[in-house]
Amino acid sequence: MTRDRLISHEGKVVSVEDGKVRVKILSISACASCHAKGSCSAADMSEKYIDALPEEKFESGENVNVIIEEKLGWVALFYGILLPFLILVTTLFTLTASGKSEPFSALVSLASLIPYYVLLYFLRGKFEKKFMFKAERRPQT
Repeated sequence: MTRDRLISHEGKVVSVEDGKVRVKILSISACASCHAKGSCSAADMSEKYIDALPEEKFESGENVNVIIEEKLGWVALFYGILLPFLILVTTLFTLTASGKSEPFSALVSLASLIPYYVLLYFLRGKFEKKFMFKAERRPQT
């Protein structure tokens, strides 16, 4: 992996088991660092847990960087948002153009996503292997 094409988050190792490390990261929206966040309900901060492949041996409590290739983010965006949108819109326009009523076309279009998401569910193991994060020791500063 080239260093300039990586997405990286700082985190802390929570557990190490089965050749994977579970890392807790703090997910902060852009609003969370705003000086007006106290008077605004848009500020969002949450803890998330990520399973990652360790680049070396880690112990619980260690600070690490969790990294993934940037291009995998675009691939996930394609499978998670763009492709379902294309299925939905294509089905809707095809049914409407063939003379079906709009409510029927809308319902069938929404239902057309069910097989897609069922297929994604059954292929989740394959996607887990493709979209695996890596954990590396955070450089000392």
